[in-house]
Amino acid sequence: MPETIRQSPLYDLLQPAPPPGGAIQAERLRRVGLCDVSLLEKLGLKGPGAATWLGDQGLAVPADVYASGPLKAGGLVVRLGVDEFLLEAGSLDRSLTPLRNALPVDSAQLVPVVREDTTLLLCGPRALDLLAQCCGHDFSTSPSARLVYTRMAGVSCGILPQQVGGNPVYRIWFDPSYAIYLGEILVGIADDLGGGAVDASAIFAESR
Repeated sequence: MPETIRQSPLYDLLQPAPPPGGAIQAERLRRVGLCDVSLLEKLGLKGPGAATWLGDQGLAVPADVYASGPLKAGGLVVRLGVDEFLLEAGSLDRSLTPLRNALPVDSAQLVPVVREDTTLLLCGPRALDLLAQCCGHDFSTSPSARLVYTRMAGVSCGILPQQVGGNPVYRIWFDPSYAIYLGEILVGIADDLGGGAVDASAIFAESR
């Protein structure tokens, strides 16, 4: 039996065929770019022993709730609560499997949580203009690397302002059942602002 190929619900919307060339993506990034990275591996952890366990694995554990920090392989870890964390890999070829394999079995101190969030990256000089059209939170005053829970077009989201190569990038997590609805709204706004869908490689190349 052939191996099943995973696809994000937003694949057709944000991966048009043929894909936009480098010049088109660069032009979009000069305004606002939107990228689907939902297939990055995620790992949720919660329990009174979660922070200690992560520290024992050699990770720098964010001290404050809603704070975030980098993982060794280019991913990130976000403290969602006193005893709850979200980890996300940095690229499709980076795996959190070693951490999963190290998890204790049947421990009340540390419980894995399934995370299947849709994940989008929003970047470009007009990213704040896009956010202002569909989100009530003013991200122009939000500190980098600190998670904000808010709504975009009525959908509950976690949005993490980041700096990639000195440029602002907004990482957005939300329930995948809203992926098509919210994705179409965001793509529509990005198009109106002169931007559109881009690849993650374009975002990180532009930010070097």
